[in-house]
Amino acid sequence: MLFLIVHTSDDVSLASEHISLVRDKHPSGRIVVVADHYRSPEPDLAFQIGAAGYLVCDMSCDAFVKSIELIMMGEAVFPPVFQTSALDLESEQGRNAAQADEDVGAILGSENTGAPPLSPRELVILRCLISGSSNKSIARKIGIAEATVKVHVKAILRKIWVQNRTQAAIWGMNHPVLAKSANDIFQSPI
Repeated sequence: MLFLIVHTSDDVSLASEHISLVRDKHPSGRIVVVADHYRSPEPDLAFQIGAAGYLVCDMSCDAFVKSIELIMMGEAVFPPVFQTSALDLESEQGRNAAQADEDVGAILGSENTGAPPLSPRELVILRCLISGSSNKSIARKIGIAEATVKVHVKAILRKIWVQNRTQAAIWGMNHPVLAKSANDIFQSPI
């Protein structure tokens, strides 16, 4: 069972009450908060009290549908910014400061853009994943072996900290700068 809680006010306690109420009545239900705009502490709070997702209305229709599909399959979907704050929380709870700095550096990439450093080939492949292409189709499009595509896909999944192609596609849709640069790269010879 899926429950969408539409949150349009600045009163976070109201959304929290709704999440708790639904969680109490339907413990096995999947709860998603759909907000009119991103409010920094809310994804953390929603996650802590049992929401499986926090989506913002300004995301594309495709990203919204894929996010709902992931949530229905048992995954959690939160804004990319939440992943960084969740990792920060984890590092505060159990790691030493030096290790945490290395982890954050790896996540943010060398330019602190919030995106990991993906190679130009990985950007092209990520763009193909966003469009729903299979490994065989990607291999034919860019003129490499299907096995090489698989290696690149695994590297992308590892770098952006996701578990499957659908999550990678959603991650890519939530990073329009990457999608744009992938389009630029795809237009030029590799």
